[in-house]
Amino acid sequence: MAYPNTPPPEDPYNQGQQPGYQQGTGGYDAQSGGYPPPPAGGYPQQGQPQPGYGPQQGQPGYGPQPGYGPQQSGSDDRQMAFFAHLGGGILGFIVPLIVYLVKKDQSPWVRQESAAALNFQLIMLIGYMISSVLSIVFIGVLLWAGLFVFSLICGIQRGVAVNRGEQAKPYPFNVDWVK
Repeated sequence: MAYPNTPPPEDPYNQGQQPGYQQGTGGYDAQSGGYPPPPAGGYPQQGQPQPGYGPQQGQPGYGPQPGYGPQQSGSDDRQMAFFAHLGGGILGFIVPLIVYLVKKDQSPWVRQESAAALNFQLIMLIGYMISSVLSIVFIGVLLWAGLFVFSLICGIQRGVAVNRGEQAKPYPFNVDWVK
């Protein structure tokens, strides 16, 4: 709010006086006894867009955000890919196999993610078999526990990444047995 008879603010950029500024008026027109008339068309009503705000005709809006990759699918697809990775970490190859068989024809992205989880869990299955043979010697039990923890951590990391809609890094052991 400007006060009457106050000098204008200093102009550090030497651009001249602001438009509509009159010395000593402060926005109140003393000659007419009131404030200036409303703009042409009146003031905008509540809920109506104000001119100069938001995207204008011919100006681009925000549009799709970059960095989300091919998984611009719905939340159902992200959830199914999440279950494929997390379920693979907990229950082995069964959950990624079920997700792959159910969603392979409906969503190419879920098919890709569930196939990656299934391939990784098949490699883990080979490791579990080797550790069960080695369980005759105590080292097999330790190997089995280490494989389970490794599989769980990898499944959680990849599942959280695909649930956020990010492109997850590949599993450490990557084969293409299921495509």
